[in-house]
Amino acid sequence: MVITIEDLPAVRSLYRNKKIVLGSGTFDLFHPAHVLYLNRVTAYGDIVVIMINSDTRTRSTKGKGRPIYTEQLRALIVNAINGIDYVFVEPGTNKVGSVDTVHEQVFSTLKPDIYVTSNEQWLACKQIMGSTKLIVIPRSDEEKYHSTTKTIKYIVEHKIV
Repeated sequence: MVITIEDLPAVRSLYRNKKIVLGSGTFDLFHPAHVLYLNRVTAYGDIVVIMINSDTRTRSTKGKGRPIYTEQLRALIVNAINGIDYVFVEPGTNKVGSVDTVHEQVFSTLKPDIYVTSNEQWLACKQIMGSTKLIVIPRSDEEKYHSTTKTIKYIVEHKIV
C-alpha cells in the first residue's frame, strides 16, 4: 500500500508485536538488482516498509535527466512487489551521509526494528536510528552490473533509442 510519511506512526501502532523492516532506494528503471535487494529486505521482518527517494533528492544525487520515472510511478512499481507491505516517498532533498530531519522523522515515528541498506554511508548516521538495527548488505557483482546508470549508458552507447 502506498502511504505518506505522515502515516508511519499508524503503521507502527498497528503492528506493535511485529518486526518492522525498513528499506530504501531510488528504484528508477526497475531492474534485477532491485528485485534482489527487495527480496533481501523482506527476509528480515514481518512487515516491510520501503522509502522511495524523492525526485528532488534523486536529481541531486544522480544528476541531470534523473529520475526517469517520477517518484509516484516508482512507488507504484515497488508497491506491486510481493512481500512489500508499505511504500512511501520521502520528502525533501536530503543526502545520505548527513543527519537530516526527514530521516530523523522516519526513524522516530516508524521505529523500525531493522533498516536494511546496501549503502555503507548509513554507518555514519546510526545516531538518528534510535534502537533500529542497521544491516548493511554490500551489492553483489551482479547487482553492480544491473544498475540504472549502467542501463542508461548501454542504451545511449548502442543507440537503442
